[in-house]
Amino acid sequence: MDLRHVRMFLTVYRHGNISSAADDLGMNQPALSKMLRRLEGELQVDLFDRSSRGVEPNVYGRALAHFAQAIDSNFRSAIRQIDAIRDAQVGQVIVGAGGTWRDSVVPQAVAAFQNGRPGARVRIVSDSVEVLFGGLVRGELDAVLGPIDVARELSDSVRVEPLLHTRLVVIGGQQHPALGQGNLSLRDLARLRWVLPTGAFVRQRFDAMFQRRNVTPPIPVVEVEDARCLFNLVATTELVTFVSEARMRSRPEGPFAILPTSHAGEESRSGIATRRTGTTTPLCEAFLGYVRDAIPKRHLIAA
Repeated sequence: MDLRHVRMFLTVYRHGNISSAADDLGMNQPALSKMLRRLEGELQVDLFDRSSRGVEPNVYGRALAHFAQAIDSNFRSAIRQIDAIRDAQVGQVIVGAGGTWRDSVVPQAVAAFQNGRPGARVRIVSDSVEVLFGGLVRGELDAVLGPIDVARELSDSVRVEPLLHTRLVVIGGQQHPALGQGNLSLRDLARLRWVLPTGAFVRQRFDAMFQRRNVTPPIPVVEVEDARCLFNLVATTELVTFVSEARMRSRPEGPFAILPTSHAGEESRSGIATRRTGTTTPLCEAFLGYVRDAIPKRHLIAA
């Protein structure tokens, strides 16, 4: 069993379908099926239960996946470490970043990093925080800038440095009719028309805001992945959304207004997450130093 077999197995494991995995790997389905059978023959067990719908990992497949992901993660880290050892001036840093970080911190950090290390490359990955942390655990990302609450659920796999705090607020356009209605109750908020970003983290915090007072959370009329689209909708319609105050104030699509309510305003804390296994490359550490420097002092968590 070599690294090629590890990556082949993990691709089939993620897709649950040999045809889709073959497309991802750039090979034909019969060749991938043959490689998989060869691996199963070497291990003397079937790794997947096969059906007309695809393949489902069995107890042997799930056991192998746990260790195969660690092998693949460590190998990716080793390659980036070798790149970075060349005096931390060249190579690539791959960082996942949540919306607040992308809007208010990352652009400054990247600019400063590139000025000091013009030979280095940076890749910023945008996705839901759940997907980003999954990529970190698998070794696809060097670090994630995201919410501490999600990272805590993966405490066995990742370590977190708390750095940034901000409030979660309800916002609308500056002419939104609710701005003239005084302090809004949760039932008032539930009657508004909502647009929310996709992803479980924001939705869980949003639902919890209502459930704590036994109010049924409203169903958003729009869910959207793209941040620019979300903020444009809020700026140009009577839709409202639930975001961090720091993110709102950094968006160019505004102006926006925070709707008056005593039920939002919950503090959101986030930071830098890295894997517990392996080491962070010198190049990544250098980039994270610029990230720390770019956090506005009013949002910095005191040490």
